[in-house]
Amino acid sequence: MRIALKPYLFLACLALPLASSGCIPLGILMDKVDPTEPAKYVPARENMVVLVEDYQNPALVEVIAEHMTREIGEELIAHNVAPVINPDKLSVLRSDRNDEYKKMKIPAIGAELGARQILYVDITEFSTEFAPGSEAVKAHAEARVKIVDCITGQTRWPRDAVSTGYLVIVDLPFGEDLHTVNASTVRNALGAQLAAHISRLFHEAPLKNSQDVPSYPESDLR
Repeated sequence: MRIALKPYLFLACLALPLASSGCIPLGILMDKVDPTEPAKYVPARENMVVLVEDYQNPALVEVIAEHMTREIGEELIAHNVAPVINPDKLSVLRSDRNDEYKKMKIPAIGAELGARQILYVDITEFSTEFAPGSEAVKAHAEARVKIVDCITGQTRWPRDAVSTGYLVIVDLPFGEDLHTVNASTVRNALGAQLAAHISRLFHEAPLKNSQDVPSYPESDLR
């Protein structure tokens, strides 16, 4: 899947006020996705953990990956795709048991958090580039996406790419020289676009009135 925003759409995204988290709201970007395209895969309606990371270099996109984890989960809940485990539980596991967490396999992470399946996103490329002699910035991202069964350890989807996952590619083209367009805002826009198109793999059409607050299957973080 290759997504390239037209320059005026890209600039419109960057010109919008950023959310308090530092990312452009996902719902704005979702409007740019074809509403007639069917879901690539419909997950089972079983508890799901969403995990986004750069497996090779986790620190490079740590903050953006955390935002993406939450954005994807909220979109899946809004579209009634599957019950999504509160991402705070993943954050607690990672911070309180970091050494153990680093050794855990993908299915074990999901099972530890009470999930039956895990939507795993490995960001393999995430970069920005300035035009020579200009403030204009373009960006490129690639990610491999798969859903893994937390009990059997088998990849549920995609079945034809068990080892690497489904490839999602996002390109943001060069925009005009604007004071609001810099590497940081472009990276935020790129992460939001990538999250939008990953969540879009699993539902049929954009939702016009999404929920303000995601509903998680558990009532607390116990």
